[in-house]
Amino acid sequence: MKPFPTLLIILWAVCFECLAQKEIDSLQKILPKTKGNNKADVYNQLSWLYLKMSLDTAAQYAEKAFSESEKTNYKAGIATSYLNKGYVFEAQARYEEAREACDQTFD
Repeated sequence: MKPFPTLLIILWAVCFECLAQKEIDSLQKILPKTKGNNKADVYNQLSWLYLKMSLDTAAQYAEKAFSESEKTNYKAGIATSYLNKGYVFEAQARYEEAREACDQTFD
């Protein structure tokens, strides 16, 4: 009976990555046409999607989202980018940096 739950977990993981990759492809396709706050939102979405696949890429997109948000003082974009950075740090077991990044979301 134990192989069945294991198989379900593996199938779920594969399906998640397939769906995530499809969304990533769509977001990357529209990225060159996006500007301002919308571009920051796309970068933040990409950062979130990459959290389960590549922490380095997730961090890069969070940083791009932060930079784009700072240009227009887009508070929601800045806060979300800090939150995404916090998630990256947490996954890397860098807990103090994770806490600091998450604290920045409230500034």
